[in-house]
Amino acid sequence: MQLLFAFGRKDVFPVGDLGIRKGFEAVVGDGYSRAEMREYAERWSPYRSYASLYLWRASEDIAESVAEVRED
Repeated sequence: MQLLFAFGRKDVFPVGDLGIRKGFEAVVGDGYSRAEMREYAERWSPYRSYASLYLWRASEDIAESVAEVRED
């Protein structure tokens, strides 16, 4: 994520980031290996960093929804 935020790189897809993985699973589906995630994300090149931001946000939305359900 440092490449994305600190250096402003536009084509980074950090498959090791837990938030990215959770967002990817929510949006695309689960069961993908890291290599398969990279291959899938090729279609988003040269803007994989932007896709990463959307996936990261999707994982936060899911976490918030789970927290709300647990509160009820």
